[in-house]
Amino acid sequence: TVTTKPFNKTGITKDVFILECNGKKYAAKQVKMPSAAGEDTVNQLHYNFLEGELIRAVQLRVLLGEFQDFAKTRSLQTLLYPFVAPPAWIAKEEPEDPNATVAGNSQTIKRHYLCEPLLVIEDQPVKFSGSLQAGRNKDLKGATADALAHFSVLATKGRLVLTDLQAMQQVPCKMVGPLPVFVLFDPMTHLDAKTTAKLIGDVGPKGIEQFLGQHSCNNICRELGFEQLHLDPKMEVPGAPSSIIGEDASMED
Repeated sequence: TVTTKPFNKTGITKDVFILECNGKKYAAKQVKMPSAAGEDTVNQLHYNFLEGELIRAVQLRVLLGEFQDFAKTRSLQTLLYPFVAPPAWIAKEEPEDPNATVAGNSQTIKRHYLCEPLLVIEDQPVKFSGSLQAGRNKDLKGATADALAHFSVLATKGRLVLTDLQAMQQVPCKMVGPLPVFVLFDPMTHLDAKTTAKLIGDVGPKGIEQFLGQHSCNNICRELGFEQLHLDPKMEVPGAPSSIIGEDASMED
């Protein structure tokens, strides 16, 4: 079952509902859509937007894992703050009576949700960067997030950058050594490619170029060898970061 009203409407692009399934709770997100659009148009656009957000969630999860593995192969994993990225999927809400008709758009739009494990909010999320503003953080969490964003550009050979990075402490609290684990969520990306799904806020190559112009390598970047690749992320260098994300940066291959 899904709550009829969102418990969080503060987001610029999405409302968040609660999905309960088999005794567990999940965040169920919907994109805020214009009510004036026709029903079929709204439904298709809404699904396309959710698909784009799912792609971003998968990209974050994949790139974070690759980033951590890259540091581990150099025995530098202790340089990084312990982040995790949640799994995500699209759920479809089926009506109890499939033959019933519902007037208006609101019920039909609500059929699809982008779902993730529900995060327990005990404090405000920590923001590391903006959608068009690279982070310049001095603490370990922020420096790790900034280096992850740099890694995303280098590993995809300039096809993608992770932006608008933010995190919350995992609840119940899990520790890696003396550090509590934080969960990265709801990223933005800019792609140097066409994708089959419309990505909200994607400004394309301009966003990648803007990141490269704003980013200042921190100690983690330097220790991992990112600084020498900064000006030309497409440069082929032995030992440079790489990613399984495909040529179109959409995860489809």
